[in-house]
Amino acid sequence: MYQAHPSRVLTELFARRPYQGAPPKTARFLFVGLDANYAADVEQSAIFPALRSYHEDGPTFWRKHGVHHPFLLPEYRGDGRRYHRTFAKIGFRPEHADLVSFIELLHVPTVGRSTLVPDDLDSTHLDRLKDAMFKGQARYVFLSAGVLRRMNDTEQFPELKRASGPSGSLRTLYKDAAREIFLHLHFSNYGKFEAQLQAEAGAIAALLPGVDIQELMMAETAEQIATEIRDRVVRLETRIVQLGDYVGANLRTKQRITIVPANSHSPPGAVRVEIDAMDVSVSRILTELRQHGVKEGGPIDVFCDGRCVFTLHL
Repeated sequence: MYQAHPSRVLTELFARRPYQGAPPKTARFLFVGLDANYAADVEQSAIFPALRSYHEDGPTFWRKHGVHHPFLLPEYRGDGRRYHRTFAKIGFRPEHADLVSFIELLHVPTVGRSTLVPDDLDSTHLDRLKDAMFKGQARYVFLSAGVLRRMNDTEQFPELKRASGPSGSLRTLYKDAAREIFLHLHFSNYGKFEAQLQAEAGAIAALLPGVDIQELMMAETAEQIATEIRDRVVRLETRIVQLGDYVGANLRTKQRITIVPANSHSPPGAVRVEIDAMDVSVSRILTELRQHGVKEGGPIDVFCDGRCVFTLHL
Protein backbone atom coordinates (compact mmCIF):
# COMPACT_ATOMS: atom_id res chain seq x y z
CA MET A 1 0.00 0.00 0.00
CA TYR A 2 1.12 3.55 -0.69
CA GLN A 3 -0.23 7.09 -0.80
CA ALA A 4 0.28 8.94 -4.07
CA HIS A 5 1.80 12.38 -3.64
CA PRO A 6 -0.78 15.20 -3.91
CA SER A 7 1.50 17.42 -6.02
CA ARG A 8 0.15 17.66 -9.55
CA VAL A 9 3.52 18.98 -10.75
CA LEU A 10 5.45 16.00 -9.38
CA THR A 11 2.90 13.53 -10.72
CA GLU A 12 3.14 15.03 -14.21
CA LEU A 13 6.95 14.99 -14.08
CA PHE A 14 6.93 11.29 -13.20
CA ALA A 15 4.39 10.54 -15.91
CA ARG A 16 6.85 11.97 -18.46
CA ARG A 17 10.04 10.64 -16.87
CA PRO A 18 9.41 7.80 -14.34
CA TYR A 19 13.06 7.82 -13.31
CA GLN A 20 15.75 10.22 -12.07
CA GLY A 21 19.08 11.10 -13.61
CA ALA A 22 20.03 9.67 -16.99
CA PRO A 23 17.54 7.50 -18.92
CA PRO A 24 17.68 3.94 -17.52
CA LYS A 25 18.06 2.40 -20.99
CA THR A 26 21.28 4.34 -21.71
CA ALA A 27 22.85 4.63 -18.24
CA ARG A 28 25.90 2.57 -17.31
CA PHE A 29 25.10 2.53 -13.57
CA LEU A 30 21.50 1.76 -12.62
CA PHE A 31 20.28 2.09 -9.02
CA VAL A 32 16.83 0.61 -8.32
CA GLY A 33 14.71 1.82 -5.39
CA LEU A 34 11.23 1.16 -4.03
CA ASP A 35 9.48 4.51 -4.40
CA ALA A 36 10.34 8.20 -4.72
CA ASN A 37 9.06 9.74 -1.48
CA TYR A 38 8.63 13.44 -0.76
CA ALA A 39 7.23 15.60 2.03
CA ALA A 40 3.59 16.54 1.55
CA ASP A 41 4.46 20.25 1.43
CA VAL A 42 7.47 19.90 -0.86
CA GLU A 43 6.00 22.45 -3.30
CA GLN A 44 6.39 25.10 -0.55
CA SER A 45 10.03 24.15 -0.01
CA ALA A 46 12.81 26.52 -1.04
CA ILE A 47 14.33 23.78 -3.19
CA PHE A 48 11.19 22.93 -5.17
CA PRO A 49 12.25 24.90 -8.29
CA ALA A 50 15.54 22.98 -8.21
CA LEU A 51 13.68 19.71 -7.64
CA ARG A 52 11.52 20.43 -10.66
CA SER A 53 14.50 21.15 -12.91
CA TYR A 54 16.19 18.01 -11.59
CA HIS A 55 13.25 15.84 -12.63
CA GLU A 56 13.14 17.56 -16.00
CA ASP A 57 16.82 16.93 -16.72
CA GLY A 58 18.88 15.22 -14.01
CA PRO A 59 22.29 15.22 -15.76
CA THR A 60 22.07 18.94 -16.56
CA PHE A 61 21.10 19.67 -12.95
CA TRP A 62 24.11 17.69 -11.69
CA ARG A 63 26.56 19.50 -13.96
CA LYS A 64 25.09 22.90 -13.09
CA HIS A 65 24.93 22.52 -9.29
CA GLY A 66 27.78 20.08 -8.66
CA VAL A 67 25.54 17.69 -6.67
CA HIS A 68 23.52 14.79 -8.06
CA HIS A 69 20.27 15.59 -6.17
CA PRO A 70 18.50 18.73 -4.82
CA PHE A 71 18.43 17.21 -1.32
CA LEU A 72 22.17 17.96 -1.15
CA LEU A 73 21.71 21.69 -1.76
CA PRO A 74 22.65 23.81 1.32
CA GLU A 75 19.14 25.21 1.74
CA TYR A 76 17.50 21.79 2.05
CA ARG A 77 16.74 20.68 5.63
CA GLY A 78 14.25 17.82 5.15
CA ASP A 79 14.32 14.03 5.16
CA GLY A 80 16.12 11.97 2.53
CA ARG A 81 19.43 13.78 2.85
CA ARG A 82 21.23 10.81 4.45
CA TYR A 83 20.53 8.53 1.45
CA HIS A 84 22.01 11.00 -1.02
CA ARG A 85 24.95 11.96 1.18
CA THR A 86 25.91 8.28 1.44
CA PHE A 87 25.58 7.88 -2.33
CA ALA A 88 27.74 10.98 -2.90
CA LYS A 89 30.57 9.39 -0.90
CA ILE A 90 30.99 6.75 -3.61
CA GLY A 91 32.75 9.32 -5.76
CA PHE A 92 30.46 9.91 -8.72
CA ARG A 93 31.14 13.36 -10.14
CA PRO A 94 29.31 15.73 -12.50
CA GLU A 95 31.22 14.29 -15.45
CA HIS A 96 29.52 10.95 -14.70
CA ALA A 97 26.00 12.47 -14.83
CA ASP A 98 25.06 10.79 -18.11
CA LEU A 99 26.15 7.39 -16.75
CA VAL A 100 23.95 7.25 -13.63
CA SER A 101 20.22 6.54 -13.39
CA PHE A 102 17.85 6.04 -10.47
CA ILE A 103 14.59 4.21 -11.05
CA GLU A 104 12.00 2.98 -8.57
CA LEU A 105 9.71 -0.03 -8.68
CA LEU A 106 6.73 2.27 -8.19
CA HIS A 107 5.98 4.53 -11.13
CA VAL A 108 4.48 7.47 -9.17
CA PRO A 109 5.83 9.76 -6.41
CA THR A 110 4.58 9.06 -2.87
CA VAL A 111 4.10 10.73 0.50
CA GLY A 112 4.26 9.11 3.93
CA ARG A 113 5.30 5.55 4.62
CA SER A 114 4.78 2.91 1.93
CA THR A 115 4.52 -0.86 2.20
CA LEU A 116 4.45 -2.03 -1.38
CA VAL A 117 2.70 -5.21 -2.52
CA PRO A 118 2.67 -6.68 -6.05
CA ASP A 119 -0.74 -5.16 -6.86
CA ASP A 120 0.70 -1.68 -6.29
CA LEU A 121 3.19 -2.07 -9.13
CA ASP A 122 2.51 -1.22 -12.76
CA SER A 123 3.40 -4.08 -15.11
CA THR A 124 4.27 -1.74 -17.99
CA HIS A 125 6.67 0.19 -15.78
CA LEU A 126 8.23 -3.09 -14.55
CA ASP A 127 8.66 -4.22 -18.16
CA ARG A 128 10.59 -1.02 -18.89
CA LEU A 129 12.72 -1.60 -15.81
CA LYS A 130 13.48 -5.18 -16.81
CA ASP A 131 14.33 -4.08 -20.32
CA ALA A 132 16.79 -1.50 -18.95
CA MET A 133 18.35 -4.04 -16.58
CA PHE A 134 18.82 -6.91 -19.03
CA LYS A 135 18.78 -5.33 -22.49
CA GLY A 136 19.93 -1.77 -21.97
CA GLN A 137 23.40 -0.29 -21.73
CA ALA A 138 23.60 -0.70 -17.96
CA ARG A 139 26.85 -2.46 -17.10
CA TYR A 140 26.22 -2.40 -13.35
CA VAL A 141 22.83 -2.60 -11.59
CA PHE A 142 22.35 -2.20 -7.83
CA LEU A 143 19.45 -3.45 -5.70
CA SER A 144 18.88 -3.27 -1.95
CA ALA A 145 17.41 -6.24 -0.06
CA GLY A 146 13.97 -4.62 0.16
CA VAL A 147 13.90 -3.96 -3.57
CA LEU A 148 14.97 -7.53 -4.32
CA ARG A 149 12.17 -8.95 -2.16
CA ARG A 150 9.52 -6.89 -3.94
CA MET A 151 10.92 -7.81 -7.36
CA ASN A 152 10.86 -11.50 -6.50
CA ASP A 153 7.26 -11.12 -5.31
CA THR A 154 6.22 -10.07 -8.82
CA GLU A 155 7.53 -13.18 -10.59
CA GLN A 156 8.72 -10.89 -13.42
CA PHE A 157 12.40 -11.18 -12.52
CA PRO A 158 13.19 -14.92 -12.28
CA GLU A 159 16.83 -14.20 -13.21
CA LEU A 160 17.39 -12.65 -9.78
CA LYS A 161 16.52 -15.85 -7.90
CA ARG A 162 19.71 -17.52 -9.09
CA ALA A 163 22.26 -15.52 -7.13
CA SER A 164 25.86 -16.05 -8.23
CA GLY A 165 27.42 -15.30 -4.84
CA PRO A 166 29.85 -12.72 -3.40
CA SER A 167 31.83 -10.39 -5.65
CA GLY A 168 34.27 -8.66 -3.28
CA SER A 169 32.30 -6.44 -0.92
CA LEU A 170 29.16 -6.80 -3.02
CA ARG A 171 27.01 -9.88 -3.57
CA THR A 172 26.36 -10.73 -7.20
CA LEU A 173 22.74 -11.57 -8.01
CA TYR A 174 23.16 -12.02 -11.75
CA LYS A 175 26.02 -11.84 -14.23
CA ASP A 176 26.45 -12.31 -17.95
CA ALA A 177 28.92 -11.05 -20.53
CA ALA A 178 27.36 -7.59 -20.69
CA ARG A 179 26.27 -6.77 -17.13
CA GLU A 180 26.38 -7.57 -13.44
CA ILE A 181 23.60 -7.05 -10.89
CA PHE A 182 24.64 -6.51 -7.28
CA LEU A 183 22.93 -6.59 -3.89
CA HIS A 184 23.96 -3.65 -1.70
CA LEU A 185 23.01 -2.02 1.58
CA HIS A 186 20.36 0.67 1.34
CA PHE A 187 22.07 4.07 1.38
CA SER A 188 19.98 5.24 4.34
CA ASN A 189 21.70 2.75 6.68
CA TYR A 190 24.16 4.05 9.27
CA GLY A 191 25.74 3.20 12.63
CA LYS A 192 26.76 -0.46 12.80
CA PHE A 193 26.47 -0.70 9.01
CA GLU A 194 29.02 2.04 8.38
CA ALA A 195 31.97 -0.27 7.73
CA GLN A 196 29.99 -2.30 5.18
CA LEU A 197 28.70 0.88 3.53
CA GLN A 198 32.26 2.15 3.14
CA ALA A 199 33.45 -1.18 1.75
CA GLU A 200 30.62 -1.25 -0.79
CA ALA A 201 31.25 2.39 -1.72
CA GLY A 202 34.87 1.53 -2.46
CA ALA A 203 33.81 -1.47 -4.56
CA ILE A 204 31.39 0.65 -6.60
CA ALA A 205 33.97 3.43 -6.99
CA ALA A 206 36.40 0.91 -8.46
CA LEU A 207 33.90 0.37 -11.30
CA LEU A 208 33.99 4.02 -12.35
CA PRO A 209 35.75 4.66 -15.68
CA GLY A 210 39.26 6.08 -15.28
CA VAL A 211 39.00 6.54 -11.51
CA ASP A 212 42.08 7.04 -9.32
CA ILE A 213 41.15 5.38 -6.00
CA GLN A 214 43.78 7.27 -4.00
CA GLU A 215 42.63 10.60 -5.42
CA LEU A 216 39.03 9.60 -4.78
CA MET A 217 39.75 8.78 -1.13
CA MET A 218 41.42 12.18 -0.67
CA ALA A 219 38.47 13.93 -2.30
CA GLU A 220 36.06 11.97 -0.12
CA THR A 221 37.98 12.99 3.00
CA ALA A 222 37.82 16.65 1.94
CA GLU A 223 34.09 16.32 1.26
CA GLN A 224 33.56 14.68 4.65
CA ILE A 225 35.35 17.59 6.34
CA ALA A 226 33.31 20.15 4.40
CA THR A 227 30.09 18.29 5.20
CA GLU A 228 30.96 18.14 8.89
CA ILE A 229 31.67 21.88 8.93
CA ARG A 230 28.33 22.61 7.22
CA ASP A 231 26.48 20.37 9.67
CA ARG A 232 28.14 22.01 12.67
CA VAL A 233 27.26 25.47 11.37
CA VAL A 234 23.63 24.40 11.01
CA ARG A 235 23.61 22.96 14.54
CA LEU A 236 25.20 26.18 15.90
CA GLU A 237 22.64 28.34 14.09
CA THR A 238 19.85 26.21 15.55
CA ARG A 239 21.24 26.55 19.07
CA ILE A 240 21.59 30.34 18.70
CA VAL A 241 17.96 30.60 17.63
CA GLN A 242 16.90 28.42 20.56
CA LEU A 243 18.99 30.53 22.95
CA GLY A 244 17.41 33.71 21.58
CA ASP A 245 13.94 32.27 22.11
CA TYR A 246 14.84 31.30 25.67
CA VAL A 247 16.35 34.68 26.51
CA GLY A 248 13.37 36.48 24.97
CA ALA A 249 10.91 34.38 26.96
CA ASN A 250 12.94 34.93 30.13
CA LEU A 251 13.01 38.67 29.61
CA ARG A 252 9.28 38.76 29.02
CA THR A 253 8.61 36.93 32.28
CA LYS A 254 11.36 38.41 34.47
CA GLN A 255 11.50 42.07 33.42
CA ARG A 256 7.94 43.19 33.97
CA ILE A 257 7.03 46.86 34.44
CA THR A 258 3.79 47.75 36.18
CA ILE A 259 2.37 51.28 36.53
CA VAL A 260 0.20 51.61 39.66
CA PRO A 261 -1.37 54.53 41.58
CA ALA A 262 0.93 56.13 44.11
CA ASN A 263 0.09 56.04 47.85
CA SER A 264 -2.72 58.06 49.41
CA HIS A 265 -0.39 60.87 50.47
CA SER A 266 0.56 61.66 46.86
CA PRO A 267 -1.23 64.20 44.64
CA PRO A 268 -4.25 62.95 42.62
CA GLY A 269 -3.21 61.10 39.49
CA ALA A 270 0.29 60.41 40.75
CA VAL A 271 1.74 57.01 39.90
CA ARG A 272 4.63 54.82 40.86
CA VAL A 273 6.48 52.11 38.96
CA GLU A 274 6.98 48.53 40.11
CA ILE A 275 9.63 46.32 38.47
CA ASP A 276 10.59 42.73 39.22
CA ALA A 277 14.29 42.89 38.35
CA MET A 278 17.05 45.45 38.84
CA ASP A 279 18.28 45.08 35.25
CA VAL A 280 15.13 46.64 33.77
CA SER A 281 16.38 49.58 31.69
CA VAL A 282 15.31 53.18 32.38
CA SER A 283 14.43 53.59 28.70
CA ARG A 284 11.87 50.76 28.97
CA ILE A 285 10.38 52.36 32.09
CA LEU A 286 10.09 55.72 30.31
CA THR A 287 8.43 54.05 27.32
CA GLU A 288 5.93 52.30 29.59
CA LEU A 289 5.11 55.59 31.36
CA ARG A 290 4.48 57.36 28.04
CA GLN A 291 2.18 54.54 26.95
CA HIS A 292 0.17 55.16 30.14
CA GLY A 293 -0.08 58.89 29.34
CA VAL A 294 2.56 60.03 31.83
CA LYS A 295 4.76 62.38 29.79
CA GLU A 296 5.96 64.82 32.41
CA GLY A 297 5.85 65.45 36.12
CA GLY A 298 7.41 63.82 39.08
CA PRO A 299 8.92 62.69 41.17
CA ILE A 300 8.00 59.11 40.23
CA ASP A 301 9.30 56.39 42.53
CA VAL A 302 10.45 53.07 41.10
CA PHE A 303 10.01 50.07 43.42
CA CYS A 304 11.58 46.61 43.28
CA ASP A 305 10.73 43.91 45.83
CA GLY A 306 8.72 46.39 47.93
CA ARG A 307 11.37 49.08 48.32
CA CYS A 308 12.08 52.27 46.40
CA VAL A 309 15.27 51.80 44.39
CA PHE A 310 15.35 55.15 42.56
CA THR A 311 13.21 58.15 41.63
CA LEU A 312 12.52 59.56 38.17
CA HIS A 313 11.99 63.24 37.41
CA LEU A 314 10.37 63.72 33.99
